Amino acid sequence: MVFDIAVPRNVHSNISEIDAVFAFNVDDLKAVVALNQESRRLMALEADALLEEEVDGFMDWLRSLDTVPTISSLRSKVETIREQELEKAMSRLGSEYSEKHRGVVEALTRGIVNKILHDPMTQLRAQRDMDARDRAMETLQVLFNLETASRKSVASRK
Repeated sequence: MVFDIAVPRNVHSNISEIDAVFAFNVDDLKAVVALNQESRRLMALEADALLEEEVDGFMDWLRSLDTVPTISSLRSKVETIREQELEKAMSRLGSEYSEKHRGVVEALTRGIVNKILHDPMTQLRAQRDMDARDRAMETLQVLFNLETASRKSVASRK
């Protein structure tokens, strides 16, 4: 292998005609460099697109954290109602029945609550339009008479 990187060239251009001799000069190296630069440029564009996608996903997740107080408050309120109604039902059924079947009835009520709350919570977290998300959270807070940190701070400002 012969590498001629001198300008002007130190090796005759017909050296590559000799069998088993591979000759490379500055022009060959420039072509390799240009090819590598283009390859790196394309990879950088691809990495930039991936990074942008991840940033969008992270920002969606970060914005979804605004919903946590409302969702927690709603879940807590509904869970309290579930527990109160479970206790009423168990006391009406009598101690013999309630001890024997309490776990089944409790799992049933918990499953119902989870299924009812799943879609609203998922939709609230997934909402990308911040104004629409704020309106939805405010609607939930009003409809269910929820007390959240953000609602308390709004009330104290009035």
